[in-house]
Amino acid sequence: MLAPKIVAPLGPILGRLGFRLMAAVGLALLPLTLLSYVQSERFQNEALARSEAALVGETLLAANGQIQLIERARAAAAALATAMPVLISYPAACNAMMRQMVVAQPSLSFAGFIPADGRMRCSSVGRDLDLGVTPALLELIENRRPAMTINQKGRISGESVLEFSHPVFGATGDLAGFVSLSVPHRELVLRAQADRKPEDPLPTSLVTFDAEGTVLSTLYGIDGVQGRLPADRALASFVGQDSVIYRGLTGAGEPRTFVVVPIVPGVLH
Repeated sequence: MLAPKIVAPLGPILGRLGFRLMAAVGLALLPLTLLSYVQSERFQNEALARSEAALVGETLLAANGQIQLIERARAAAAALATAMPVLISYPAACNAMMRQMVVAQPSLSFAGFIPADGRMRCSSVGRDLDLGVTPALLELIENRRPAMTINQKGRISGESVLEFSHPVFGATGDLAGFVSLSVPHRELVLRAQADRKPEDPLPTSLVTFDAEGTVLSTLYGIDGVQGRLPADRALASFVGQDSVIYRGLTGAGEPRTFVVVPIVPGVLH
């Protein structure tokens, strides 16, 4: 008598084979999947980096006129400093030189020579001025190098100005004093508007601020400026850093990308 044949159902066997086949194929494709993910992440990061670099470039482009204005003022102060050792002895010629400098560079509101005692006898205003030995002058005397400072109320003009100083040394190397030039902050706005071309990207807002985070000038007026600034981050928190890109809400609650670049690091941004 023949033993009965045992026939296993094919469904479960094929199911197990299919699962093993899919698992094998999945394991084989796993490195390709991971590679694709890594490449996708890399491409996204590179695209983000390019986008951020473009934003920084556009911000620098928007501030290009202001940067040029500052560099010209620095160069003018250095040029005057080389002539001062001779001009100091000729007050009339010295005053004429300072007046000519202001005429030649309309962005300047003042030019003068400040001796170490603070008594100015040579300036574009053409009269003696006793500024006194102020803490700012003492700091210049101690450092003995070119400087740019911010004075929100200039002693001569009464308005907010950038002050450029350059040391003047006598024939024996002694410090004689400092050339001082003033540029009103309103010139920063005028320069940004004048240098803009129709094809240039237009920022939603363009603001300059000092090391304390005080707003000095804006492209679209000071009214309502707080509504265009970051709502949850103080401007002073950006000082001391390189170019920063920050995404957040404005004081008016609108989402924005903020790009902060130093014009004069630690002084003007």
